[in-house]
Amino acid sequence: MYIVWNDDIDSLSTFDAFLVGSSDSGDSFTLSYNISDNTDTSLHPHIAATGTGVYVVWDDDTGDPGTPDAFFANSSDNGVSFSAPINLSDAAGIISEPRVAASDNMIYVVWKDFTPGDSDVFIGIIEDRGTPTVTIETVSDNSPKWDDTVEVSGTANADITDTITIDWGDGTSDIDIPVTDGEWGPVDHEYDSAHVGENEIVARLLDDSDTERAASDPETIDVQKHETVFTIDMIFSVVKGDDVTVQGTLVDADASAPLDGMTVTFTGTGAVNLADVMTSSGLYSSTGASPSTASALMAVQAHYAGDSSYEASDSEIISYDTVEPDAATFAVPAGTPSGPIMLTGFDSSILFDDVASAGSVFVSSCDSPTSVRYVELGGDVCVQISPVVEMEPDASAHITVSFDGVALPEGYTEEDIGIFRESVSGITEITESRDIEDNTVTGVTAGFSRFIVGVALHDDAPAGASQEQLLVGDNDVTFEFTETREIAFSDNSFSERSTVTLSVTDPYANLDSSDQDTMTASVVSTSDLAGIEVTLEETDVDSGSFTGTFELSSTASSQALSRLQADSGDEIEATYEATTKSPLVMTVSDVSEAGLVQAAGYDAPDFITPVGEGYDLSLLDAELSDSSIMTLTMSYADAELVPGDDPAVFRIVRTEGATCAEVLSTTLDAGEETVSATISVLGQYTIAMAGGPVPLSCPAGPGGSGGGLPRPGSGLVLDAVAVITRRASGGSGSSQLASSTGISSDADVTVSVGGETVSVTFDTAQNEEKLSAEAQELADIADLFSEVDDIQGHGIVNDSQFSTAGTVFEIDASDVDYEGTIEITIPYDESLVKDEDNVRFMHHGKDGWEDGTVEIDAGENTVTGQVTSLSPVVAAVVEDGTYGEIYFNVHPTKRMMVTDDMPENLVLESHSQTVLQATVKNSQRTNQTYAFVIQVLDEVGYTQSITWQTGTLDSGASTVVSSSWSGQDGTYTVRMFVWTNISVPLALSDVYTKTIIAG
Repeated sequence: MYIVWNDDIDSLSTFDAFLVGSSDSGDSFTLSYNISDNTDTSLHPHIAATGTGVYVVWDDDTGDPGTPDAFFANSSDNGVSFSAPINLSDAAGIISEPRVAASDNMIYVVWKDFTPGDSDVFIGIIEDRGTPTVTIETVSDNSPKWDDTVEVSGTANADITDTITIDWGDGTSDIDIPVTDGEWGPVDHEYDSAHVGENEIVARLLDDSDTERAASDPETIDVQKHETVFTIDMIFSVVKGDDVTVQGTLVDADASAPLDGMTVTFTGTGAVNLADVMTSSGLYSSTGASPSTASALMAVQAHYAGDSSYEASDSEIISYDTVEPDAATFAVPAGTPSGPIMLTGFDSSILFDDVASAGSVFVSSCDSPTSVRYVELGGDVCVQISPVVEMEPDASAHITVSFDGVALPEGYTEEDIGIFRESVSGITEITESRDIEDNTVTGVTAGFSRFIVGVALHDDAPAGASQEQLLVGDNDVTFEFTETREIAFSDNSFSERSTVTLSVTDPYANLDSSDQDTMTASVVSTSDLAGIEVTLEETDVDSGSFTGTFELSSTASSQALSRLQADSGDEIEATYEATTKSPLVMTVSDVSEAGLVQAAGYDAPDFITPVGEGYDLSLLDAELSDSSIMTLTMSYADAELVPGDDPAVFRIVRTEGATCAEVLSTTLDAGEETVSATISVLGQYTIAMAGGPVPLSCPAGPGGSGGGLPRPGSGLVLDAVAVITRRASGGSGSSQLASSTGISSDADVTVSVGGETVSVTFDTAQNEEKLSAEAQELADIADLFSEVDDIQGHGIVNDSQFSTAGTVFEIDASDVDYEGTIEITIPYDESLVKDEDNVRFMHHGKDGWEDGTVEIDAGENTVTGQVTSLSPVVAAVVEDGTYGEIYFNVHPTKRMMVTDDMPENLVLESHSQTVLQATVKNSQRTNQTYAFVIQVLDEVGYTQSITWQTGTLDSGASTVVSSSWSGQDGTYTVRMFVWTNISVPLALSDVYTKTIIAG
């Protein structure tokens, strides 16, 4: 509780307002507190309290004896201390009976006012804002340069009459800064050079009597020195021992003003006789004798040590040459351009772009310095050019040097020759052009000294990468990627019945860098144009080199035995399908140092839906100027697009590993099937369907929406040829290659056997001899089967069990001169077949039963197969429904079969979920890794959803795959198909489609 009263305890003639408080219900009280504490009369106090706030009003004639006003004071600490009294009424007349009430932080005061005229009741409303505070919230720069403007602002819990004072820490202050709605500032200040270093800013809250009510935490301002910039002018070359002058400027970089009275010192091999000098209006100049020996690249650098206001700085290192007194001298006239000036006796010339005033150049022969950047030519080609001429700023000179009659190092051509300049910073290639016909090379330079002609050296291209030259200036670059691929036999001729090794080098066939890959090649001969497939295995993990073997034989070819029929004089040829690399074109302007640009293949992340190949672009030894502009043109001509792919939305995308870094604005050339974009940096680029909902925005990364299946490149065929020679006896040699005979037409033969028809089609038959076919009794050929019963023979082909479903036919064509494959159609007995999809064509060869099936005609109850030799054939039923490899050569998209597991008519409510489901069967006799893809297209053919599941299926095995989906109102097409994998997809199935109606 609180008690207030007026008392004259401190004065017998005047009264003050006093207060005591009790925190124990009146058992004890604090010492009395004189709230008004003045020499005038303070009467009729009234009190209110809420929380820790105590509020007192009274009438007081301070300043105007006999005419009291309503005064107010408050405490925020339960009456322990009070604010200075405030005159609330400040009226001309007498006031009386002030009263106060409080609720939360609002205080209400009323009083009677007897100012001449009618008396009135007045009310004053006060908001108690609590403890006064002030903070510095924002500083525009905590590390400004001196003379820079610093802005500060902040907040304050202040009364309406309070103000802010800022102490800047450098002996100056800003005062009377108002507080508006609890905020103050911004306030500006500049530090001078005398206060470089740390300064502490403090904001102070003052009342209307300049009494400090609160202060902020200090804020440190670390004032910085001004930067300085040194320039050093070109130094003319001189005869050894002659005076040389070095001059330039020293400037305050922050104020863009010259610096006076600063000491400049010099170091370097060409500065031994240069004295220290002082700047005048920012200029310096020092003259001294040059070294007494003739030498190139006499280096000079100017230095300023700095002081308390300015940072130290150094000029660039510049050089001049000292020459012998009898050095050859050539005059250089002023002009734009100046030259070409023929440097007689040095097989060189020089052309200046722009010479400010006439001068000359010293020229002499030199020894090429050793460098890892080049290999010297057979005769040392080095010329030292030392200028005594002033070029205009940013002008260059073009040095042309002849290499006519000079031997090149072994393994190099004229296209490898470059011109190099030696400077104090090292060797740089300055080649801008070559004239192979005249055997000259030209370089562009703004500096001079020794110029060397040599063969440029660079790091070898990694496997699969392509490198192209960049010359100084503007370049058009086209990359080609076929030179790294090769297919070859182990020799260019072979004896009959020998084993042949086939090798392929192709980094792009290295699909899995963590495992040894396999690939296939086709091998044919003059005797067997159908040939066989040879499996090649990678020689090591990530090697890109593959080898495989096959045998040559005069008997019929056998895929199972890796045997190719080839007679003496035959030509054999091997081919394989290689992934293409479409040309990649770049234009690069303003190359400042010659070198190479390299394009290496890389795997773009799937979520951006890459189209075709991706390339990682980088520079080798080359440098680009700050003004360089690069454009990139990429082709999608060889990409395996799917229906609905629209090149209009193709974009060139830059990635950083698995992250999309930038989607570029592109120009489409639909006729050339290319897209182009301007790029600012080199790195990883690919074409992608990655526009996203916002133009030129990266799509969501892995785990987010967007993206789809990659569109890889298609293939090209590479081949190798060798000759088969007659097997030698003793030391005899090989025979000449025989010429081949043209074929006029195919040959079709139909034979009737016991009322059943057998049809035989030869690729080529060159005579009209008879062909015969005979039905075989199972009992007579029981040894061909693992088991025979009264009706059927049973056997195994590639681990798949089969049972015969018709007559076994023995076909004899021994009198027919034929080449290539033979296609045979035979009947099957439908009563022996439960599922006609499982009927197969079986052929018994030297190594047992082979599945030659290529076609089943359930309507005619026939099955067709392909063979390369004739022997027993029969229709059969396989139990697991698999096919032999020959079937997939004809039907490559039947390796995996997709069966729809969804209702025939699928109608959904809008946005309701359904399950898209199918059964996938591996129809091969080998295990198969797969990616089952479900793609949903809208009515205009745009992809709305793509999902996939991956796995491995054993031979003949099936699995159920599914994915949930929902869509808004509309008609959708579901496409289901199977690929080998997502990164390098090959189709394993046909595309199954189904219509869904949502709404």
